[in-house]
Amino acid sequence: MIISVVVITVSPFLDRSVISAPPTNVESKCGEFQESCHLLLERIQQWIEQGNLTAARARLTEIEPFLPVEFKAVAQAISANIALRSGHYQQAISLLSPLTQLNNFTGNNRAALLYNLAQAYLEKAYVYQQQGQTTNSFQNKNLNNEITSNRLEAVRLLREIMSSASLKSAMAIKAALVLGELGEAIDIQSLYAAIGEYPEGLEKIEFLLKGAKLKGVDSRSLYLEAIEIAQKSKQPLGKSWAWGYWGEYLLEHKDYRGAIKASIEAQLPIGENPDWHLRGRWLSLAAKAFEELGDKNNALKVYEEAFFSIKQLRKDLAGAPISPELIDLIQGILRNYLELLLEDPLASQAQLKKATEILNLTALTEVERYFRSVCNVAPEAQAAQNKLTSREALIYTAILNNQVSIILELPDQTYHLTSHPIQKEELNKLIITWRKQLADRFGDDLPNTKNNGNILFNLIVADLLPILKAKQIEHLIFINDGLLRNVSMAALFDGNKYLIEGFQISYSSGLKSFKSHQIDFPSSLMIVNAEADLRGVEAETEQIATVTEGHKLTVNSLIDLKNNLQKNSYNLLHLATESQFSGLIENTSINIGEQTIAWTDFENFLRSLSSSLDYLTLSSCETAQGNQYAVLGLAGLGLRTGVSSVVGSLWKIHDDATTDFMSDFYFLWKTTNNIDQALQLAQIQRIKRSDQINRPAYWSSFIILR
Repeated sequence: MIISVVVITVSPFLDRSVISAPPTNVESKCGEFQESCHLLLERIQQWIEQGNLTAARARLTEIEPFLPVEFKAVAQAISANIALRSGHYQQAISLLSPLTQLNNFTGNNRAALLYNLAQAYLEKAYVYQQQGQTTNSFQNKNLNNEITSNRLEAVRLLREIMSSASLKSAMAIKAALVLGELGEAIDIQSLYAAIGEYPEGLEKIEFLLKGAKLKGVDSRSLYLEAIEIAQKSKQPLGKSWAWGYWGEYLLEHKDYRGAIKASIEAQLPIGENPDWHLRGRWLSLAAKAFEELGDKNNALKVYEEAFFSIKQLRKDLAGAPISPELIDLIQGILRNYLELLLEDPLASQAQLKKATEILNLTALTEVERYFRSVCNVAPEAQAAQNKLTSREALIYTAILNNQVSIILELPDQTYHLTSHPIQKEELNKLIITWRKQLADRFGDDLPNTKNNGNILFNLIVADLLPILKAKQIEHLIFINDGLLRNVSMAALFDGNKYLIEGFQISYSSGLKSFKSHQIDFPSSLMIVNAEADLRGVEAETEQIATVTEGHKLTVNSLIDLKNNLQKNSYNLLHLATESQFSGLIENTSINIGEQTIAWTDFENFLRSLSSSLDYLTLSSCETAQGNQYAVLGLAGLGLRTGVSSVVGSLWKIHDDATTDFMSDFYFLWKTTNNIDQALQLAQIQRIKRSDQINRPAYWSSFIILR
């Protein structure tokens, strides 16, 4: 039996957006014949290579119980490949590691197995590296240890491939190229000799283009050789790769007109059947070149075409897994377009509207990065459904490389732009410091907390106050960018009072239509004690049930919770329990009774409820000491399950303080029939107290996400 393990790499060459309909002319179960099993598993691998992970996962799950024992290891390798392609790197590592100890995989199959495992470690290290850019120094030390250990294990596996296979083999060349990309010592001359002797075709083009990026090589000649082979090969994808990467090389070396010409050549082979991923990438290349030439009009036109390509790509990938590399490509295009639009302080209304569309899509791709799959949402269509009342306004924040820009959207759909020069690194450092100060219940640093809150107030809100006052705006809905998602706008300080004392405040992901009029107190509530060991939970649920006249329940498992919820139709579910958020979605969880439930399983549970919830409250969230993943998790939960509003906390506070705050919040909501006003009044009550409870740590963590 020969079953080759699918190779999934971090290379952009294999990150293609091809989604094929699953063939139907194969058996659904294996039965007695090994040939049937062999064909089925190979067909599943083909779907993985085509990007159809949904079909691959479904068919593998269907046939796995019927597989003879000799096929189990191969099925596990395929399952690991699906996990790797889906962005579940730890799961892929757990599945692949034991397989390396078996004798089932030899030769090229074993090399492919080791290569996939190395990729899983490298991808995991990459996620930790991204997370490290938004955390404090203590966390960075821990994250750096994780990055180093994962990278070292990947290098060890790649070295094993090199030592056990001829350098002329495809797997050895792939391993050597990755090692070179990582900066590890390799025999460059032997590598390029092996690539030179490799048969001409798509794989050799890939090797040449990846090799051209290594240090100490004649990159120009390698790119031109790749173009020459691509021209002869008559493979559209190879031509697109070769011309596109050549164009990026020319852009880097300031040959801007040459880069534009290469971009055009790169798009020609994919014109009839667009690969939206590549089209967007090569359009962005041309847009950057026009920008460098000072041709802003053409740059904006080409960026708009790239923006359209991204939206088409998302349609093709709706519901499918998405890799971090593809997210990075999308984010890069969006950010460059946004920078160009907002560099002009006199940007037109049309340009500002376009900027809000870009910010909405940027926020969406951040949620998709976190959940590792594309949401079936069109942000521009959802935004069109948003109807602000006469007293509401949207505030978009955009953290750019050299400035922070704020876009105010008023009920009459007019836009106002303000910008302040500040380096992105400096602003992020300020936000992280302020976030730490806000969450500190025990420190004596309130003056500095207020001072940093005042600096951010002046950057974000101060210039807008005259307009807000003139329009009699009472409610601000923030659509925040980057690390600003993880701090409390309520605690912005004008020098005399907090922002919450002048405005109701809520938050939107910008990803779905929010119902401004939906403010009525829920008609039916379930208040659930879902945490077995959390002190104060029993008092919290009892007190809230008394205030709201809701149904109180203690559960020991997710099944117990589901069975009780399905007996009645509830508008609101209040879960008194802990949630743990991490940069890896597979390490994010929520406690339900004595069970720790994966966040994705909790999401599936909410989606499976027979009646849709309007409101969900999670009263004890944690965000791993200051990263932004709790907000992405809460926003994604509402977006992906249909819950209209999610109430959560940015950090955990004292149990008794949580109980009192949530009780007051529900009482005020029931009294005012307005959820935003209720949160505002509950927070103001804390501010006006004379004891320690008036610190922002005790009131500013609570947020409403629409």
